[in-house]
Amino acid sequence: MDLIGIHGVPRSGTSWLAQIFRSSPSVLLRFQPLFSYAFKDRLSADSGRVEILRFFEELRDTKDSFVLQKDPNIHVEYPEFEEHAAATHLVYKEVRYNHILRNLTAQVPELKLIGLVRHPCAVIDSWVNAPREFKPEWSVEEQWRSGALKNQGRPEECFRFDKWEGGGGVVRPIGAAVPQADEGGALRRTEPRPGRRDQDLFHLLAHYQRSTTEQFIHSSRSKQGSDANSIYRKIRPDTAWESRLPKAIADTILTEIADSALARFLI
Repeated sequence: MDLIGIHGVPRSGTSWLAQIFRSSPSVLLRFQPLFSYAFKDRLSADSGRVEILRFFEELRDTKDSFVLQKDPNIHVEYPEFEEHAAATHLVYKEVRYNHILRNLTAQVPELKLIGLVRHPCAVIDSWVNAPREFKPEWSVEEQWRSGALKNQGRPEECFRFDKWEGGGGVVRPIGAAVPQADEGGALRRTEPRPGRRDQDLFHLLAHYQRSTTEQFIHSSRSKQGSDANSIYRKIRPDTAWESRLPKAIADTILTEIADSALARFLI
């Protein structure tokens, strides 16, 4: 099967993009496998090709409810898409373990990667306002940069601005692995008007069911979900951070990346 990975830092829209791919009959979609009990820490920055390909074979055949997006406590309001035996693409999404991407692409160069990058102020604002991810007793002013209390020193965790500023472990590995790709290596920016790039992304697939995909995109952006992790969000400019994120934090973020290569993601 063809292999596609969707990576980004948390709160970047990877779950929504993954569901767009899942809507295709060509795709078997797997949700954060390296964070699941079934595949926890199965790959590292030193994994070899044989080990990685064995992982993808097991991932294809897994019955794990978390990986298959059937955990009612996590996958709230997720759409139902039937998996097809004739699927040609195995797609997974991760917001952790970005630090292994350089080795992953070196060992399995046929793996295609999509790196999703969202405005950093929107990412931090979304994180600190997600009840499951940011505890009410934590200080935003103390945690926004390092996320020490959330990440607990684990290299696979990416809940902090420092990870976004470093490309989240996504920008540089993909750019180095795919130097001919556009926007620094197949990077796709989340935009307030979804659908503009869906056909660019779907050139990675042999075919997709356009009507089903377009129906999902429309429904996912026309109603508001009931959960902070819902993939349903009414379409609107991604600017809630302007009124919610402390101004001193927003100003610091914007100043630090203004002259960096990542400044092009300030949209």
